[in-house]
Amino acid sequence: MSTNQDNTAGELGGGIFLAEGLLALTDALIARNQARASHGGGLYVTPFGEFTASHPTISSTRAYRSVDARFYDT
Repeated sequence: MSTNQDNTAGELGGGIFLAEGLLALTDALIARNQARASHGGGLYVTPFGEFTASHPTISSTRAYRSVDARFYDT
């Protein structure tokens, strides 16, 4: 299992910020991450990014302005 935890971003995507490209996760843990000023405490994917996951765990994340995981559908 890959782990991404205990990270902080000033703006977007405390754990992961995907601006463009493909990110595929399998059995991943994204935990205890935060975005202080904006969105996507655990994960933020822009309209130019593609994200797929198989059996992920996203927990205990915090975004001060919005949701813990933010995805845009174009």
